[in-house]
Amino acid sequence: MDTPSPETHIRGGPLAKTAPSEKTAGSHAPAIIVGVIVIAIIALSIWYLVRPEPLLVQGEVDATRMDIAARVDGRVGEIPVERGQDVSAGAVLVRIDNPETLAKR
Repeated sequence: MDTPSPETHIRGGPLAKTAPSEKTAGSHAPAIIVGVIVIAIIALSIWYLVRPEPLLVQGEVDATRMDIAARVDGRVGEIPVERGQDVSAGAVLVRIDNPETLAKR
């Protein structure tokens, strides 16, 4: 009677080293995908919980608004200042072109 050696399979063939089958290698893909999704959900949850909250403050804003008027008729020829720029008293804000006024000179 032959006793099977540790190198033989139960069916009697020699034990051969085989590469992992394609099914075994492919069976890890769903687990990896699920793991990546779980890690992404955890990371997004942590980011959502530690993000800075917007600062809400109640208050009152006082804005200064000045209405200006020209002493002459005409069209706006040039605006030498930019919006939001600080200007001093007496600074030229708008140059007015009026052909009739120029003709009278």
